Amino acid sequence: DLTGALHRSADRQILPEAGRKDRVMVVEDSPIVNRVYREILERHRFDYQIVAEPTVALAAIRDFMPDLILMDAQMPEIDGFSLTGMIRAEKRFSNVRIIMVTSDQKTESFLKALQIGASDFVTKPFNEEVLLARMRVHLNNKRLYDDLAAAFGELRELKNKLERLSTTDGLSGLYNHRHFYELFLAETGRSKREKTPLSFLMCDIDHFKKFNDTWGHLAGDKVIQAVARTVKETCRAYDIVARYGGEEFAVLAPDTDMEGIAQLAERIRSAVELLEVPLDGEVLRVTSSGGFAVWNGTESVKDLIKRADEALYVSKKGGRNRVTPG
Repeated sequence: DLTGALHRSADRQILPEAGRKDRVMVVEDSPIVNRVYREILERHRFDYQIVAEPTVALAAIRDFMPDLILMDAQMPEIDGFSLTGMIRAEKRFSNVRIIMVTSDQKTESFLKALQIGASDFVTKPFNEEVLLARMRVHLNNKRLYDDLAAAFGELRELKNKLERLSTTDGLSGLYNHRHFYELFLAETGRSKREKTPLSFLMCDIDHFKKFNDTWGHLAGDKVIQAVARTVKETCRAYDIVARYGGEEFAVLAPDTDMEGIAQLAERIRSAVELLEVPLDGEVLRVTSSGGFAVWNGTESVKDLIKRADEALYVSKKGGRNRVTPG
């Protein structure tokens, strides 16, 4: 009979991964079969849950997050095929293994189960050792898949980290000079194709060497970080901001004409002037000077940078804490 068949060859056990029990969910409406499942799963030390009402099975699966589901094919209201399709429709369950269990031995049912997303198909009455062997195969495959997914995730994160390191300045968190120049070239190309204005701003922390000599380089680093954050927050989301070198910052402003870059430059200057940098119970203040220019559509990037840099020099010579068009 069914119970006798389930109990045959039950000496062999599946040992769960060290420190973690495999999670198995049973979706079966028969009390007799569920009693047998419970005995098998407890004896083989699974973390398990049995759901006898198929209409609540999906919610239970979301809560329990099993590694493997033993799914009855023929159930009232929602059959195993429909429920499997609902499970597979949710991306988070893509690696959950589903073994369809049924008394139906038709080839069509077997194929339907696999097509809808079941991992395997077992017919009732089943041999306990055969069932456990199939469970072991699918649990091991899931574990391998999860490990590979985790490894690929770590590789992606490492790749992203390396990309961030290669494109950003370690102190300020802004783009570094090299990557900024690459973006600059790309933006001039876009501006030319789309016939849109492109503006460039350079700003420099005033008297920074004197500041470093007075307060020390650690304080200078804090000021650079604070100014970098202020410049970034003052700019618009689509502006490209970089630490150009030392105490110098650069802003590339797409779709921005002379009036727009003048307003942005003044907002940055004002924000830096209002900036307060706490240090050892004191508050440090700095100012900045800026120079900006609008790309004429034909000049080289180096020529545009030169014009903004010359305008910055005018601001410095004119008394600092001001911005000048180039």
